[in-house]
Amino acid sequence: MDLKGHLKVILISYYFSSRYETGGIRAQQFAKYLPHFGVEPIVITRKVKDPHPYHGRCIALRTLPIHWPLHLESITWMPGLLWACLKLIKHEKVSCLVISCGPFPVAGVVLYLKKWFKRIYSKSVV
Repeated sequence: MDLKGHLKVILISYYFSSRYETGGIRAQQFAKYLPHFGVEPIVITRKVKDPHPYHGRCIALRTLPIHWPLHLESITWMPGLLWACLKLIKHEKVSCLVISCGPFPVAGVVLYLKKWFKRIYSKSVV
């Protein structure tokens, strides 16, 4: 299916590439069916050793291994996430951000991007 000229969406999901996390499975199915409605998803997730196969466009960001009780490893991908989103919004003419919240600091990045680019619509898929 050729999606040139159609709506482009950034789908942010920290657990997208995981085979075993519920949030990742839900986001994977969401990304799988978006092209059927003329929407091209650009997935941003974290890099894992054994990723779930995904045949669409996916950007896997590196995290720093921090083993603290609050699972702060998820915060270490925020600078890369912000940079990747800024690049995609500017060069790809993305019109929507969809986040699968968990970890919740991702919502802060999306709020910042929404204020920066007034034309962006954001939606949380919890």
